[in-house]
Amino acid sequence: MAYHRYHKVDTRIVRIFNTYGPRMRLNDGRALPNFVYQALSGKPLTIYGDGKQTAQLLLCFRFDRGYLPFDDVR
Repeated sequence: MAYHRYHKVDTRIVRIFNTYGPRMRLNDGRALPNFVYQALSGKPLTIYGDGKQTAQLLLCFRFDRGYLPFDDVR
């Protein structure tokens, strides 16, 4: 919001978490690529925590559907 206050322009904040997509590296250390890598290579699957937690994932080529509407807010 410092940019908004300093330049006195309309500003939007979008927080992006848990994205994934076809160009994702399987060795990047995140839960989803680790799970896929382990499953495809026949290794034991790592379950983080007690296995009961949930997460929302955002497929990166669908990202524009959620993000671009912020550009057109009046």
